[in-house]
Amino acid sequence: MTLVVLLLTAGGGVVRAGAGARSFATEPVMPAAAGAQTQCHGLDRGDVRGEDPDYTSKRLAEFPNHKRLCHGIWLPSPRRYFVPQGLAITGRTAWISGFRFRARYGQRPCQLMKVDIVTGRRLAFHGAIFGRVGDRPRTYCRHGGGVIASGRHLWLVEKNKLWLVDPSRGGNVLEATRVWRIKSPVRGSAIVANRERIGLVPHVTNGDARIYWFVARRLLRPGVFDLGLTHVGTHQLGPIRSTRIPRFVQGATLDSSGRLYLSRSNLSCAELVTPHGRRVAFIPGAEGIQFASGGRRLWAVSESGARPYATSRKPFTPAVSSFEWPRLFRGKRADCRFPAY
Repeated sequence: MTLVVLLLTAGGGVVRAGAGARSFATEPVMPAAAGAQTQCHGLDRGDVRGEDPDYTSKRLAEFPNHKRLCHGIWLPSPRRYFVPQGLAITGRTAWISGFRFRARYGQRPCQLMKVDIVTGRRLAFHGAIFGRVGDRPRTYCRHGGGVIASGRHLWLVEKNKLWLVDPSRGGNVLEATRVWRIKSPVRGSAIVANRERIGLVPHVTNGDARIYWFVARRLLRPGVFDLGLTHVGTHQLGPIRSTRIPRFVQGATLDSSGRLYLSRSNLSCAELVTPHGRRVAFIPGAEGIQFASGGRRLWAVSESGARPYATSRKPFTPAVSSFEWPRLFRGKRADCRFPAY
């Protein structure tokens, strides 16, 4: 298979992780001061674009830095059971990955939805993804925790598998182009990339959390089926380095200089962790994040607006929101009581 990999992140900079393991919190790096006056003033429910949810009458949540919100869209139908997790923006459209909610964790298949992020209109939807790791038994994608765009292809990650799909094939059920098994201690929950490397981001609640970085062109070699801590023959690929990160991470992205930003959240509170460890108050339920519009906006997808959770007493949010940048960077600090690491 021939596949030209151009991983579309914010500018595709170089990952700031030296040889071997490196801690996430490095030297302070401040973004350039905003060259324009404040443009965004927050959102009310009536400001959010798309089909207004009829499953709740709650007002949008107010949280520290909510006045830095610029734009938001509702999740379009089918949304009764769809819980968004990942976000991949290309121009004015975005792919949202997530899962079909069920009470049992093991039965939550990946779903993909393409939306117009200006209007909130749905452009495509895929209800399930199937594939094989080599000649192993056919299986299906679960959770859909993170997604990035690569030309016409999408990379999706779950805890123990990495998927490459071509959504242009259409149909409710997608057959994956390739599937890789992720072997412990490497794990996937979110995904981040530059032009050369893919980082698998775990969701860890106890112990040491690390992003493991893999060279994309090596990953795509024929016969590579497993991603683990070391190279094993030709079938298992090991990472070129790792980056230590805090626990409870839900999403990750790079800015145009290759600096790493992380989202940490639960349904009630969230924080954006900057490259030098500053923890900025963020939208509740934040999952996937990505810079766009020349680095002037930071976008986030939130699960707190999904129907299975919005009917609770938790804060209510749009499915996708954008913040003014770097104004958010200079906003109020978070108070989610997450551990530092």
